[in-house]
Amino acid sequence: MEANWTEDRDATVNQAVALFGVSRDRGMRIYREIRRARGLPEPKPPEPKTPEPPDAPTEAEVQAAGLAAVTAARDQLKVLQRQYDHLKLEAGYISNFMDEVVDSVRAIKPPKISYTPSKQNKSNVEAVVQLTDWHWGEVVDPGEVEGSNAYNPDLAKKRVNLLGKKLLNWIQAHRNGFAIDTLRVICTGDFISGDIHHELQVTNAYPAPVQAVESGNALAALVSALSPHFKKVVVDFIIPDNHSRLTRKIQFAQAGLNSFGFVVGKVAELLIRDHPNVIWTNHPEEMRIIDVLGTRYLARHGHNIRGVLGIPYYGFDRAVARQARSRMGKEGRDFHVMLTGHFHCPARMSVAKWDCSWSIGGSLSGTTSFDHSCNRYAPACQTAWMVHPELGEMDYNVFVLP
Repeated sequence: MEANWTEDRDATVNQAVALFGVSRDRGMRIYREIRRARGLPEPKPPEPKTPEPPDAPTEAEVQAAGLAAVTAARDQLKVLQRQYDHLKLEAGYISNFMDEVVDSVRAIKPPKISYTPSKQNKSNVEAVVQLTDWHWGEVVDPGEVEGSNAYNPDLAKKRVNLLGKKLLNWIQAHRNGFAIDTLRVICTGDFISGDIHHELQVTNAYPAPVQAVESGNALAALVSALSPHFKKVVVDFIIPDNHSRLTRKIQFAQAGLNSFGFVVGKVAELLIRDHPNVIWTNHPEEMRIIDVLGTRYLARHGHNIRGVLGIPYYGFDRAVARQARSRMGKEGRDFHVMLTGHFHCPARMSVAKWDCSWSIGGSLSGTTSFDHSCNRYAPACQTAWMVHPELGEMDYNVFVLP
């Protein structure tokens, strides 16, 4: 009976439940009282059988398992190596390309400086021009934008030349009342069309590396043509942007190096390196404070500002507010104007709560097929203004480039 203690227990419990109408727990207690009354010990469950040890693997099985493990490790290593090679291609192959570019670039011969300081006692101001969104290499078919625009590399060159003439005429008019010794050039990205979208790969006039070199040539030629008319030309080139990136997704770490924008800025810098009155700085960071006679600009491309269709006014207000809040009380990091490109339509708006404003530059390309789909219409244009040390910004101008 002890051997079959579970059967005896269950039978007794079931009888107690049936006779006395009690619960199973109460029946279990009755069973235990009966056993104690009979002088029987509390039953213990049988000890589980110890499993027999498995047979030791044979030498052949050990060798086969080891070979399988080595093969799996080698396959995994190949996968990791391919991933590593791909990352190197994305993040580093531009260095080899740049070595060839640097060796091939020949500096432009500096033109003779024709600028002469004003002899009259005039207030000193600085002229600022924002160059942005040239999209060099892009082709815009007028039939895709209701005939509102056309664009290709030949039109781009004509527009850059026209911009230079308009800027000089505008500055000369202001010199009747002000001393303008310095020209500030702020470049805010997307100087090439790039190949980040398939449609650009098949419609661009030529590949991205060619775009980068040609755009750098045109930028350097413009700065060179303007330089003899000033005592000093200061160029700040913001590299991280949207269209010149080499990665599929937007990159943050090393975004200013792993980019064809770096090529554009470097080519232009090398071309004008012999100009004694030109100071050129390439900025690899996404945002940079640029001080112009006390007016502080937070220059960036603006592709990380969230918005849907048109101009994202709310997105810009939030971006200004977040930047202003995060920079409060930090010396040298506050700003007055957040200066961007990316959206192709010149626009300005103040954010009164933070005593800051934001400003969008134009584009050399004008309305593209994508702009047309987003209800953004603007002629090809670039923007410029004057900065007075006491009065701040003056005479904001949009230079239309047909």
